[in-house]
Amino acid sequence: MEENKTSLYVSQGEEFWHYDVDVANATLARRKCVLLPAKVQYVWPHPSRRYLYVTSSDRVRGELGTLHHLTTFSVGADGSLEQVGSPLVLPFRPIHMTVDGAGAHIAVAYNFSGSKTGPGTVILYRIRDGGAVVEPPARDDVIDAGMYPHQARFTRDGATLLVCARGNDPSGARAEDLGALKQFRVTGTGLEPSAEFGYESGLGPRHLDLHPTRPWIYVSMERGNKLCVHELAADGKVVPKILFTRSTLKDDANDRFKRQLASTIHVHPSGKFVYVGNRADSVVRHGDVDVLEGGENTLAVFRIDGTTGEPTLVEHVDTHGIHPRTFSLDRTGRLLIVGNLMTRNVREGESVKAVPIALSLFRVQADGRLEFARKYELDCGGKAPFWTGII
Repeated sequence: MEENKTSLYVSQGEEFWHYDVDVANATLARRKCVLLPAKVQYVWPHPSRRYLYVTSSDRVRGELGTLHHLTTFSVGADGSLEQVGSPLVLPFRPIHMTVDGAGAHIAVAYNFSGSKTGPGTVILYRIRDGGAVVEPPARDDVIDAGMYPHQARFTRDGATLLVCARGNDPSGARAEDLGALKQFRVTGTGLEPSAEFGYESGLGPRHLDLHPTRPWIYVSMERGNKLCVHELAADGKVVPKILFTRSTLKDDANDRFKRQLASTIHVHPSGKFVYVGNRADSVVRHGDVDVLEGGENTLAVFRIDGTTGEPTLVEHVDTHGIHPRTFSLDRTGRLLIVGNLMTRNVREGESVKAVPIALSLFRVQADGRLEFARKYELDCGGKAPFWTGII
């Protein structure tokens, strides 16, 4: 069977765009767009790379929304997408989704983000027909997945589902909801809670990634701007003790900004490096315009010790944009592409300039460092690229 080309997919509201990727030359060529029932939320490929699953929702801040779906697309050898069947109706806004290594299950995390008054949930869906069909769950159980679950990931053997519950900062009379890592056993009929542990105040996990060969888990703390490392025990459970903690910021003073937040995290395919996004987007008034208050929009690059799993900072790299919500590496680990979500005005001396929404491309060096290649500014018409990813 012919191997699929390397493709980048970029959401702009309900639009989902396909780009050809030239890894060697670090360039993109925009191709075609498919439409989703609502705004794209998250995307994950089938292990065969012949199917792509896309969740969407009409949720807006402060409201739960009414249109939530999971749509299956077949992926052509050229990366083109064709919808398979009708979208599967989902019960809530799907903030994250993931597929196990065998291509047997999809786990969708729901954060109930309209009110922040109760825990979110995670639901397991079965995949059949080689990836073409996603079935609703056999049971209607609503599992407590913690306060604001932001990601679900299967362990490599597919036996355990790990959920990052970010928690919430204190607000007014409302106390802090502490962050946690919750673990579920994958059974023939669904998910069963197996273990959990909480983090100290101020640490709220957003995403995690697993080392490709060793029992180490790397967690980005959205609340707290930290990288934490755990060990996965022989019984499949995450050891609560944090092996290593590192700041993700170049300047820890930037932690004072309310909108200075760690974003996603990816371990390099070689297992030698781990990358964490830092995003800042809060504004202050400057004359008659709003300008970026400060903070970092960077990628933190860490080298992983092959014996202990310890991360050592290599560098911080400017993403050449504002709010790097998502980024991804190609399968060979030679190219990294950042989706900068927002446009902001920034001060340059006495003048102000606009930094537009953009895709930034970096070549990955042998030592893990990132060399900026180019960026593609996007005219999104008010539809931000909420998700980007290389498949």
